[in-house]
Amino acid sequence: MCLLTFIPDYVSPDMEKFTVAAKSNPDGFGFAIHTGKSIIRRHSMDFNQLADQFLSLRSQHQGPATFHFRWATHGSETLDNCHPFVLGGDRDSVMAHNGILPVEIRKGDKRSDTRVFAEDYMPNIGGIVSLDDADYWNKLEAWAAGSKLVFLTTNPDAQNDWYILNEKDGHWADDMWWSNYSYKYTMYTSSSYGIYGSGWSGHGYAEYSTMDGGWDMQSVRVPSDDFDYDDEEQLDWENIEHQMDVFTTRIDKTTDLIECYHCGSDYKVLAETLNTHCEECSCCLFCGAYGCRCWVKLENEIDIDAWNWEVTMAHDPKQASKQ
Repeated sequence: MCLLTFIPDYVSPDMEKFTVAAKSNPDGFGFAIHTGKSIIRRHSMDFNQLADQFLSLRSQHQGPATFHFRWATHGSETLDNCHPFVLGGDRDSVMAHNGILPVEIRKGDKRSDTRVFAEDYMPNIGGIVSLDDADYWNKLEAWAAGSKLVFLTTNPDAQNDWYILNEKDGHWADDMWWSNYSYKYTMYTSSSYGIYGSGWSGHGYAEYSTMDGGWDMQSVRVPSDDFDYDDEEQLDWENIEHQMDVFTTRIDKTTDLIECYHCGSDYKVLAETLNTHCEECSCCLFCGAYGCRCWVKLENEIDIDAWNWEVTMAHDPKQASKQ
């Protein structure tokens, strides 16, 4: 999935939310800050280290910025594949991305799809200045449907300092732009994924540790009301939509992309269908667990299979009859 952010001038992000995002997207981190004259770019596999660097540099440079949290889908989990990337030979322009781009990655190429796009594709289509062509902009948004991209540049030929491609597919909150809601929910805690071990421990959020002098990835508080369900309470559709937005990306009016944080699979589904568990590994798409209570309210109110059948029938009656 990844989480991509855009931070406007003079905005300082909420680092508690960034720490949640880092736990949900733990495969590498990077940021870029526009100083007015150049682009400062830093990467690390260690969120604590990079958060400290960002806070220090942000106190000195208040231009537009981007911070990226990686969930690896293509390419190796290495520092070289951490966003943002330089656009080919244009050292004045960088980009970061959330989603999956339809680029060709040759066998043996360990670069991510984003890095291939930044280094090989963008230079061939005109680089950063191509984004000033409205016609091309619309075509690129359509080509990259389901993806969001942030560009920063000091290139004197560019009309703007920053660009957000498919901005509408993300949202603005806390004075900045986010590509999804994975900064609100921690799907995996310190005992759950990859470098953090194995096993799921619930939703929560990490907090800044003044004693340890850094962002504590192990300190996770689990809100007591996360699993305190009142089956008579009215269904909170807004909260359910936020949960689904964590693993769902709208590709077009009829198609969504589902990405499973547990097994790493991704697949397309009909828009408007309700997707709560992975088609591949059957885990909860929101928390990564089996037999959780994330969707109790929804399941008590709605027959999800019947709902999805009706959506499929409305879209394609012949396909629905085969199910």
